[in-house]
Amino acid sequence: MRTLGMTATNDNNIVWLVKITRAGTSWRFATENITLSSNVWDGEALGINDNRFSLNEVGKRINIPGGGTMGEISTVTFTFSRYTDNTFINTFFNEFYPATAGLVLVAMDVEVGLIWDTGTTESQITWLHKYNIEEYQYNDSQINLVCSEFSDFEFFNLPYYRVQDEYDNGVSYYPDAPKDAISKNIPIVYGKPFQGVTTPYTENFTPTIRVGDKKFLIASHECYNSFSPGDDRAFEEIPEY
Repeated sequence: MRTLGMTATNDNNIVWLVKITRAGTSWRFATENITLSSNVWDGEALGINDNRFSLNEVGKRINIPGGGTMGEISTVTFTFSRYTDNTFINTFFNEFYPATAGLVLVAMDVEVGLIWDTGTTESQITWLHKYNIEEYQYNDSQINLVCSEFSDFEFFNLPYYRVQDEYDNGVSYYPDAPKDAISKNIPIVYGKPFQGVTTPYTENFTPTIRVGDKKFLIASHECYNSFSPGDDRAFEEIPEY
């Protein structure tokens, strides 16, 4: 049984709270303006219908290949009204990708909770669920977010691909790879690994796998940063003594 984070008084109207977070930055929304622990929760942006906050919850089934259907997780949808006084949505859908330099909404963390309107600190919040934004749609007046609970069934370990010589999947099939390369993880590269540093095995270098006589594999995906001349050098690993 879930225990409420605070005891209601005679004035016990519920305030719904939605907290969206990405990379340590959070945006706080509520069904009415409220300040908790010196943080202002914006009560003007969430979509309110008939004086009620609409938080629609539906089930989501997880397909397990070859095993039918297994489990069900919670999915919620809610809306933001077209509203210009909040930095998160002040230019409406132009705040978000694919708009230039827009935030990527998908996969942002969403926490949904409640508090009595007499609450004063965030420690009094009763958090109900934590979700990830799965998709969003918009029309002329509102943005609709679809959020799903995090599920281990839908996620897998990274790096995902390993060098193999058994079947051609277009990614990890290298029939000429040496035996010691078979089953090695194919790296995932992010950031800017080249900064003009010439000392090997620093944070500016990426691992490679030899998959042919003169072929080295750097990643299982397309790299969007081009390498400058002189930055595409391979260093031989020195085995530990």
